[in-house]
Amino acid sequence: MEKSKKSILDHLLDISNGRCLITEAGIAAEQDPAVREILTGLLMLHEGVRCRDEQAARQSRRLMKSDKRFRSAFENTGVGMVLADRNGRFESANRSMRNFSGYGEAELYSQTYFDLIHPGDLEYFSKQHLRLVDEDNPEGFFQAELRFIQKDKSIAWARVNVALLSGDVAGENHTIAHIEDLTTSRLVAEKLKFSESRLALQINRTPLGVINWDTDFKVREWNPAAEEIFGYSREEALG
Repeated sequence: MEKSKKSILDHLLDISNGRCLITEAGIAAEQDPAVREILTGLLMLHEGVRCRDEQAARQSRRLMKSDKRFRSAFENTGVGMVLADRNGRFESANRSMRNFSGYGEAELYSQTYFDLIHPGDLEYFSKQHLRLVDEDNPEGFFQAELRFIQKDKSIAWARVNVALLSGDVAGENHTIAHIEDLTTSRLVAEKLKFSESRLALQINRTPLGVINWDTDFKVREWNPAAEEIFGYSREEALG
């Protein structure tokens, strides 16, 4: 009986080390019914451990593949992306964010959102960020168009989307942010607005009557000179 107990202990050690020498034929040859029952249970235990380990290995491979895809997408996307801790300190920043800010990778890791955002937009961002990391934002994200101060001290505009990444432990919430550079489109819009303002000023000052119709022949523009020439006020002409 002592020999049987030792054999069972050996089998347990084998299973704990990922091995199993128990076979169905060996179980059938065992004379002691109690030992056969124990060996059958050990064989089932080994099969369960083996299946669990295989599932864990498959899950690990899937996670590694998923993590690799995420890191590739994170680094190579055309939009700036950062991962930051609860205090807004950057833990990871992609190539587009480095190009946008002008800072190198190591330099960015010593920065926070609050170091880069323009003072004129900082109060709004700080309030929204605090609500987010304190989980006081039911949507779990916020977005805004903000000014940033780049490394060379120039001002850049960006559309910012910041989302919450809840931590497993209270107080460990992180954020992920998409930062889309709007500087060029903002400059174009400002130049267009300036050009339109200059054109409106010239129309109002010219001694020539300027009238503009739409496709339905409704008057859309009627300058002061047109009022004087035709005797109708702008309000009357526009109807």
